[in-house]
Amino acid sequence: MAPKKKGKGGKGGKGKGKEDDAELHLAHVKAFIKAYGSSSQGCGTDPLALPFAPVTGGGEGTQAFGRIVVHPQVCSVPITAAHVRAITDALTTSSYTHLLTLALWNVNVGDEGTAHVANWIATNRTAHVCELADCGVGAAGCKALGEALERNATLTRLSLEHNAIGDAGVEALSASIRFNRALTSASLGYCGLSPEGAPHVANSLLRLGTLTSLELRGNALGPTGVVQILQMVVSHAALTYVGLGDTGFGVEPEVHAALLPCVQKNTVCHSYDLRGNPIGDSHAYTYTKLIKKEATHVISFQVTEKIDPPLFKQLLDATGANKKEWLKKRKKKKGGKKGGKKKK
Repeated sequence: MAPKKKGKGGKGGKGKGKEDDAELHLAHVKAFIKAYGSSSQGCGTDPLALPFAPVTGGGEGTQAFGRIVVHPQVCSVPITAAHVRAITDALTTSSYTHLLTLALWNVNVGDEGTAHVANWIATNRTAHVCELADCGVGAAGCKALGEALERNATLTRLSLEHNAIGDAGVEALSASIRFNRALTSASLGYCGLSPEGAPHVANSLLRLGTLTSLELRGNALGPTGVVQILQMVVSHAALTYVGLGDTGFGVEPEVHAALLPCVQKNTVCHSYDLRGNPIGDSHAYTYTKLIKKEATHVISFQVTEKIDPPLFKQLLDATGANKKEWLKKRKKKKGGKKGGKKKK
């Protein structure tokens, strides 16, 4: 008789499997915490009081942690690049494979701290999200991140919001990131980009066939830069969302000559954020009419509230109706997949 598989069959087999998983997760957490203590000592810092251990009690107590968030509100000491290195070194040396998200918010670790994160990304094969918001990232940090993402095949989201990387930073990032084959979401909101930075975005991030979401709000791209972005959006086969809020354009004919084909022809891209740009009633009416009758794939088209109120409502109603139908189709599609298997 063949031996029974571990954790399956037999009385209590399923429960035993869960117990084994819990023990394994706990062992992995303990290994990380031990490595973190050693790496902190080696970096000349004290370990940060972050919730690395699994939550105690209930079902959550059996799980390893999948997220590390470092920000001033949870730490009683100023966070430095050495603190970041201690964390990333511990993740690497302990071979911790459960982490899905590493986020640093409002901690001025600069390019040095960013380089430590990049070194970890270059070898990590499990994490999906990296957020470095308002961390003092500059051109050198962007270069390190780009080179790391050239080698990484699992990270799907990168956010560098509120870092004054400027055109030099996006150029440094673009030099290598264009070879990435996994990134689906990139956010460069409020990063100090100008029209000179737009070509680097267009020729790197917007050439990633995997990219589904691009956030550029709060950058002074101007009409010239926005047109360069839209010229790539119109034919992108995967992009579903583009954020161009508060990017310094308005009623310029060349912008809308580039935006209209995107809305009309790219049926994959269904969401646009144009808030903070004074496009005027005439252009708003054109888009409303188009979205109602032809571009029914558009489910979100956010514009400035400084247009005629009834027109603003018409636009909201049009996208709302499209979204309702879009959700119905998605629900129907998911239901079809579940019931698609034939009974033997």
